[in-house]
Amino acid sequence: MELEGKITLRGRIGAKKKRKGFKRPLREIFTGWQKSRDKKKHPKGVEKERLIDREEDKYKEKVTDVETGEITRDVEEPLSVHGKKNK
Repeated sequence: MELEGKITLRGRIGAKKKRKGFKRPLREIFTGWQKSRDKKKHPKGVEKERLIDREEDKYKEKVTDVETGEITRDVEEPLSVHGKKNK
């Protein structure tokens, strides 16, 4: 009798730099596996790297499909511009 199996480890890490007297963190970093909002496009999830830096006015995000390795999103822009494109 033989038993075969596969184990997949998924991890993530995040950090925030805060300052007293401010509600929002000055810097947020996230890297690792995350469930995808689009289950049809990314059923196994995505690897995400994100940096939000309010001190340096930077926004970076890179999203890679776990199954195919395809980069589906790669954005680097000033934080002050991010999110204002569709308004």
